[in-house]
Amino acid sequence: MVDEEKKKQKVLKTPKNQPIKRITQEDIEQLKNQLERLSSWTQPLQLLESFFAYQSIPLNKKQIIREFYAQSAIYLSFKKTFLDEINIMDMKLQELEKREKVKI
Repeated sequence: MVDEEKKKQKVLKTPKNQPIKRITQEDIEQLKNQLERLSSWTQPLQLLESFFAYQSIPLNKKQIIREFYAQSAIYLSFKKTFLDEINIMDMKLQELEKREKVKI
């Protein structure tokens, strides 16, 4: 009886005959949160860009050393966060690829 029901269920497909996988609201919220975390780096990255684009003369070596230290700390923090987010997104994509197909 159960086998007959499974056979009767049809898998939803796209116009190109590809099966559609289940995506939950939770999946969408997780992706939104990841996008928000990456978007939060916009302003610090603009600061980094302005620091490295700054070409005024005369140069104050002590000031440059202080600023370079601060900017490198921002960069290292960004790099860690970015790599963590990439790994999380990669795992999430692999999980979504393995998801069950939508059946009706």
